[in-house]
Amino acid sequence: NNNRIERNIDNNGWLSLTASEVNITEMLFYVTGAPVLDGLQPTVTISIRGTAGTDIPTQTELNIQTTVTQRILDL
Repeated sequence: NNNRIERNIDNNGWLSLTASEVNITEMLFYVTGAPVLDGLQPTVTISIRGTAGTDIPTQTELNIQTTVTQRILDL
């Protein structure tokens, strides 16, 4: 929302997870293993692009990527 990553907690409104100096320009989710019985481990790769910094001369591009996976926990 407005180039920010936000989270809604218990329907009490949105909380920004990014600093005001960070401008998110692209956020993509790549999902594999979602269909039932496809034999693949469910994973989501998250890719985020943007800029950090308030002054144009010192502004820095950022590219972040991470992969998360579902696991069964033995309790």
